[in-house]
Amino acid sequence: MGPLFSQLVEGSVGEIERREPQYLPRFQLNFPRQQSRKDRYRKHPALNRYGDASLDQAIDSAVEYLSLRKVPFAHSDDGDAASLVVFDALLDAFAADERLLPIQPAPKPADSLDRVLENEYDERRTAGGRRYVVGRRGNNPLVVVNALGIPLAIWNKLLGDSSHDFRILTVENRCGDLISGGMNSDVALTQHAEDIAEVLEHEKLDQFHVLGWCNGGRIAIDLVNRIGNKVKTLTLLSPTLRGTEGASQPGSPFEDRLEQIFTTVKRNNALAVPLVKMISNFSQSPDWEALAGDSSGRARALFALPARECAANFLVPMSAPPFLLNYAKRTAADEAYPMANTLQKLAATGIPVLLITGNDDTMVSNPATCTALRNAGMAFIHAAISGTGHYAQDLQYPYFLWLLKSFTQDQQLSDGALRVSIEKH
Repeated sequence: MGPLFSQLVEGSVGEIERREPQYLPRFQLNFPRQQSRKDRYRKHPALNRYGDASLDQAIDSAVEYLSLRKVPFAHSDDGDAASLVVFDALLDAFAADERLLPIQPAPKPADSLDRVLENEYDERRTAGGRRYVVGRRGNNPLVVVNALGIPLAIWNKLLGDSSHDFRILTVENRCGDLISGGMNSDVALTQHAEDIAEVLEHEKLDQFHVLGWCNGGRIAIDLVNRIGNKVKTLTLLSPTLRGTEGASQPGSPFEDRLEQIFTTVKRNNALAVPLVKMISNFSQSPDWEALAGDSSGRARALFALPARECAANFLVPMSAPPFLLNYAKRTAADEAYPMANTLQKLAATGIPVLLITGNDDTMVSNPATCTALRNAGMAFIHAAISGTGHYAQDLQYPYFLWLLKSFTQDQQLSDGALRVSIEKH
C-alpha cells in the first residue's frame, strides 16, 4: 500500500482520538475475522473488481500499521459500530489508493487561523462597513456562510487547504467578531443575508457557489433566493430548518434541550447566569463507564462529538448571559421565518442543491431537514456520511471536500465510498 493509504488510515484513527483521546485505549477496535469480511467487501461500490485476497491484503496492511501505531484491536465475528466505521474507512482508503475514489488526506494544521488569514486572505470592508475576508488564490468563488456566533476556526482546513481551487469569501455577521464569534445581537437572518449580498455586490462577483453550515444554512437559503441568477450551486452542510411549517419533527436532542433553556431564560432573564454555567458543562465527555456495555450507544455518543480542542468554540454563542438572551431571541425569530415558502421559491429556480449530513448528528434533525426540502418540491442530492456528527468540515474533511468539489464541478456525485450514501431526490 502507498503513502496515500497510510495517511487515510491515520486520518480514520485521528477522527476518534481528536474526539476522545482515551477512547481507543479503553475500547479496542474489533474488526471482522477474515472469513466474516466478505459481506463488507461486497458492499463497497468501487471494489467489485477485486477478489477477497486483495482486500484481505489491504486490511492486513492497515492492521500492521495500527499495530505499529499501538492502536488496540482484535478480530471478532461481531464487530461493534465504531469499529465497523473504521473498517469501512480502511476500505475507502484502499479505493483511494487504487485511484477509484478521489479523496485526499486532510491538510495538516501547520498554521493557526490568524496566520492562514494573514498569508492567504485579504480583509476588506464595504462602503456600508461590512467586514469580510476573501482568498487571494483560487478561480472558483465559494461563499461560506458560517453558523452564527461560532468562531471561524471550524473552517481552518478549508480556508488553509491549497489543494482545492475555491476562492473563499466569508462575511462577518452582526452577531459577533469574524474570528472569535459571539452573540452580541439578535438581528434577523434576513439582515445577515442582506449584508452578504452587499459584500457580493461590492466584489462584483457574477457567478459563485454558496455553502451554508448549521443555522448559516437558513441565511444561505434566503441569500440564494435574493440573488439566485448569480448562484451556481447551493450546498447545505448539516443545516437546521427547525420551525419549517410541516417539517419540525422529529427534533434534535440538542435543539429540544435548547428550547427548554430558551423558554426559561425568556421567562426570567435573571436565570441566564446559572444557565450559562450549566451550558458550559455541555462540552464534557460522555459517561463512558455507563456506556461500557452498550457498543451501539457508545458509538453514537462518540461520533456525535466535536474534536476536543474545538469543543469550547461551539458554546461561544451561549458563553455569557447577554449572549444567551440574544441567542434565545434570535432562534425564535429564525424559527418564525417563512422557510416553507422560501424553499418553494428556491425549488422553482432549479438551482442545484446538495445536502451533506452526518448520520450521528445530535445537534440538528436530519429527518426534519429532508422533510422540509421534499415538502417544498426541492430536487436535491443527499450525501450522508457514517460515523459523523455536526462537524464534517473538520473531522471528516476528506469526504466533505470530495463531495463539495464533485458537486460544484458538475452537480454529480459518484456512489464510490462505503462511508457515504448518496440519494437523489
